Amino acid sequence: MDSRDERFGFDASDIDNRNFSRRFNPRAEVGVGYGRLRNVTPMIRALRLDERLQALAPGQRLSGSDLISASEQFTRQRGYSDLYDRPAKHFWDDMDSRISTDLSNMNAFDLLYLTDTSAELTGERREGWSTGIFAGINYRVQYNRFENNLTGSEISNVSTQTVFEPRAEAQWSKNLSLEHQLSASAMAQYLKPISSGSSGSTRGYDLSIAWLYTITDRLFTNTTAGYSRTSSSSASSSIDRYRATTQINYFIENRVSLFGNVQYQHTDFSQFQNNQLLFGAGIRYYITRSLF
Repeated sequence: MDSRDERFGFDASDIDNRNFSRRFNPRAEVGVGYGRLRNVTPMIRALRLDERLQALAPGQRLSGSDLISASEQFTRQRGYSDLYDRPAKHFWDDMDSRISTDLSNMNAFDLLYLTDTSAELTGERREGWSTGIFAGINYRVQYNRFENNLTGSEISNVSTQTVFEPRAEAQWSKNLSLEHQLSASAMAQYLKPISSGSSGSTRGYDLSIAWLYTITDRLFTNTTAGYSRTSSSSASSSIDRYRATTQINYFIENRVSLFGNVQYQHTDFSQFQNNQLLFGAGIRYYITRSLF
């Protein structure tokens, strides 16, 4: 990563100088984990397809094998946009051949209602849990150069540091229904410089929980609360952060969505405390209409 800082003056009391820095951070990591945390968004879509099918024809529903076939087909949805000029037509033709229900016999209105499942905004759905322990080595190299054009002097230096970075993390996610998902994560990290002339260490912890709620097929919210703590042995100090964020996303036809978010963060550092309340809103345009 390169960075530059240049300041120019037209008065003798000003300093005309340039600062240039370059950073290079190669990193290697190994780890071991246990558990299974799967992306079940395609299965959520298959269940929503079954839900809409029952609304059109009460008593008719997809069998267990149909749900598996439909979910497998939804995993291929993104590839159809890259392969065909009319991806939706080919996608649903193949879907019709994979499940026992004959979609071709439906009228146009019912068929559009059913196929709109692929455009629903479900968020990223995961199911299961996983844990892992990792150990990494980060080699940091930084080059700095300072130039003073008034005096013609130039100062440059190269600094290096090797940091040992072990960490442990765990994740859990559960879909309570087609509309609700709860998730939690925890992480602990330890940073220890091991190069000559370096001392001190840094510990970090982070805990968070999240609730995703699909209000309608095009409107969902994601609320997250978390706590993190960073402490340094060299400075004998710690920084505590408490945060809460709510995001709202409304998907409009033709690949456009509106979003808004509210974030609150409280920082506690020694004798210093800070509170922040941030608001944001915007418009997203999806080049590829694969929303999972």
